[in-house]
Amino acid sequence: MSESYLRFILSLRSYVLSQDPRICQSLSFLDHIKDLSSLPDYNEQGLLEKYPPLQILQQGDQLPNIEEWSAIATAYCLLISDLKHLKFMGTISHSAELVNQIVRCAQRETGWICLPMMTVTSELRKLVFIYVQSSEYKAAKEHKLKQSQFDVYLDEKLANLLQKPFKVCLSDKCEDKKFAVYFFANELFKTYMKFGKYDAANNMCKVFQHSPNLPDLSTVSKSQVITYRYFMALVECMNFDRLQSATQLLNQALDACKTGDKYHHNQKASILVLLLPLNFLAHRWLPSSMLWKQYPELSLAFKSIFDSIKEGNLKVFDEEVTRMQKMMLERHVYSLFIRIRPFIELRLFTKVHHFYKGEKPHIIPLSQFSSALKYSSSRDYTIEEVESRLASLIYAGQIKGYISHSNEVIVLSKSDAFPSTM
Repeated sequence: MSESYLRFILSLRSYVLSQDPRICQSLSFLDHIKDLSSLPDYNEQGLLEKYPPLQILQQGDQLPNIEEWSAIATAYCLLISDLKHLKFMGTISHSAELVNQIVRCAQRETGWICLPMMTVTSELRKLVFIYVQSSEYKAAKEHKLKQSQFDVYLDEKLANLLQKPFKVCLSDKCEDKKFAVYFFANELFKTYMKFGKYDAANNMCKVFQHSPNLPDLSTVSKSQVITYRYFMALVECMNFDRLQSATQLLNQALDACKTGDKYHHNQKASILVLLLPLNFLAHRWLPSSMLWKQYPELSLAFKSIFDSIKEGNLKVFDEEVTRMQKMMLERHVYSLFIRIRPFIELRLFTKVHHFYKGEKPHIIPLSQFSSALKYSSSRDYTIEEVESRLASLIYAGQIKGYISHSNEVIVLSKSDAFPSTM
């Protein structure tokens, strides 16, 4: 029998009996991706068949949940074998088996089981995320399976698997397990957002709203709290009426971040990508020059956009949003920036009102607004388009007045016609 194989099984047994957190390292496989060639292939060597893990685990003191731990050891060895041969679908299948078996153990174990359950759950999700970027995935979509069947595996089955440890920790009477709820919720949030399952993410938020007995966030790991608040804010953004709540959650996440090192700088930058458009939509706040200096990467991506908002420059705004569209879609902020565009038009319209010198300055021809829009965006606007934009702003309470369609003018309030401009 291979010494390394025996050592792996016996180490696993020892870690379970002593509830040793080093079991996480034993069950991790993503840590070994860079040195796969040096890992032994116990399946290829026939050791799993000759010396089944159950047979080795039965030696010595009685091991609780021995059937499940035997299945875990087997699944891990098969996983490494498939990973060495770059068989992603097989690797994902064995990784899923790891999650299933450790969840079964968790139902009869104390809180110590949460750490290894976190390891195998997170690595399954990361593995699937890696796989969807691979050429094998693209080939499978095009040639092997129907798109609908393929996606069911990737999103529905993954989400169903990740829900299992979440539900175990949420419903367990053991308080130690409840602290892991936020970790597994974050894994689900990442999955839902990756595959565009926004309704599922929204339902996850409702679960927390109706679960009063969860640990207070002040007692939970800061890194998990920051991620949790970020995703809760992202879900809140889907409801335009909840932007204030989303802004509050992100500011809380930002305050919880440490300062100084590169990791937390990047963490803050990720939060700010969402917070910058939210701050404008919720409060009409524009980023300061100090912020651009602190985060040059954000300045490169977004400064021109916010400058165009301040200047009322539709052409630059549209060009910059188009340039950053891919990144905005990936970060789920594209719709927020699209919502900002009417405020640039509003900025333009306030300037028209300010500079218009007609006999009755509160009654302005729609052609004046059409000319301003054309100048700012470098394209023609019909009177109907101008009417539509003005009507939307009046309805939203951004302009006080009414449109006279027959006279092609807007009649503005003589006092405070633009109550909420920047």
